[in-house]
Amino acid sequence: LLVVLHSLVGQDYAQVVNAQIWLLALFPVVLYFLAARLHQRFSGLLLALVIILRELNTLALSNRILVSHSKLLMTDLPTAVALAAFTLLVLDWLQQRAEQPRRALWVGAALGLLLLLRSQTLIFLPFLVLLVLLRAKGPWRVRLPLAGLVLLGFALTALPWMVRNAVRTGEFGYSQ
Repeated sequence: LLVVLHSLVGQDYAQVVNAQIWLLALFPVVLYFLAARLHQRFSGLLLALVIILRELNTLALSNRILVSHSKLLMTDLPTAVALAAFTLLVLDWLQQRAEQPRRALWVGAALGLLLLLRSQTLIFLPFLVLLVLLRAKGPWRVRLPLAGLVLLGFALTALPWMVRNAVRTGEFGYSQ
């Protein structure tokens, strides 16, 4: 993420922080759409408002306590935004037409990209495969290939980084 931000705005720290703030401003929007999809628009509005107030409080308290906020170049908030967007993508896929193989690849690839942002997101892979197997429409002969496509999309985005780590460190892993 930092490479992308630096390539967009240059090496000036203030510009990078401002670019990150603009990116993190999508968090209430994504949460609004997620809550509106799950419940109703008013729930989305309330959730977005709570997240905005949370960020205002963290900025106000940052000189008194150690807290992660949008002006720090840490992975906490970008991961939260990415996870919310990923959840919206999965929800949209499963509610619309889960039989679409291209969407299964996209969902797996999105999770693979999340792994590059924060390695702990790997925990979602077995749950995602299980969710596809249980919630996708159609018989098992349709569900199993969809789960395989999710795994393929994940592998296509995560494996290059793992191979790079194996070449550089001698250990095949994702967090070196």
